[in-house]
Amino acid sequence: MIPIHDVKDILVISGLLAFFLYALKKELQKNFDKNMLRVYQYSLPFFLGIFITLISLFGCVYSFYYAAKYAIWLFMSTCTGYTLVIYSNGILAKHQNNERKYKEIMDTTKNIAKYIIIVLFALSLKEWFI
Repeated sequence: MIPIHDVKDILVISGLLAFFLYALKKELQKNFDKNMLRVYQYSLPFFLGIFITLISLFGCVYSFYYAAKYAIWLFMSTCTGYTLVIYSNGILAKHQNNERKYKEIMDTTKNIAKYIIIVLFALSLKEWFI
């Protein structure tokens, strides 16, 4: 019988992967608008965010298994990609003339971006100086 301590990392990684994939699927279902794909301010961050999120998630799984040192960096790039998807939803709200939703999403995106910058700064300090 395999002890739970040996599979703890796999369970945590699987949980994070499932959460981000579920959230990304919900965002795609809720906010994907084929008619607005012609607006490059919406479509470029939307597809770039999806690409970064998916690549980072699979890299994060690989990294946790083989090289745990870089896993936190890949997790932060996953958060950055998901922030781009949220930002594109704000742009979509602006082009649909929904000013209240636009301001709400942009405030959320700015807050998330601030936290990501703080964490990246702390990680870079940890990596290079500590």
